[in-house]
Amino acid sequence: MDSKEFLQIANSNNYNISRISYFSAGKWDGGTVYDSKTKETKGMSFDLTLGKGYLIVAEQNCTVSIPAYNIESSIPIAFSSGWNLVGVHGYDTQYTAKSLINSINSIEGLKANNVTYWPTSKSMYQGFQLSGGREYGQDFSISPDLGYFVRINEYTVKDETC
Repeated sequence: MDSKEFLQIANSNNYNISRISYFSAGKWDGGTVYDSKTKETKGMSFDLTLGKGYLIVAEQNCTVSIPAYNIESSIPIAFSSGWNLVGVHGYDTQYTAKSLINSINSIEGLKANNVTYWPTSKSMYQGFQLSGGREYGQDFSISPDLGYFVRINEYTVKDETC
């Protein structure tokens, strides 16, 4: 499914979802906008991909059901140096921010030190940082329904074709 299809489906239920964007290479990229008056989508269309996180702007709390396949195994997450917006799907492990950082840090060439998200109930970012053996912030559960910013502070590519 692409971003334009998502906005059409979401707005067929009158949710007034006006935008979907993604975060890549340290900045917001893309962005598809829905014009509720003309019922048209504008802007760049992009494929929605498991393992990525997205920013969706809605005028009200809503749950959007979109056609998809059941997730039967873990979904690989592609990281780059700096901030990444990701989704964590299909894992048997119930991660917390700390255990996600520790899991990433067990991969050769990757070191993460921060996981942050936007809990809508608090209307502000909440983060957990693990740096130099010290912990900052409060550990929190990772949900497969949300996107999380993960900071990769050390990224050593082992294969230049990656």
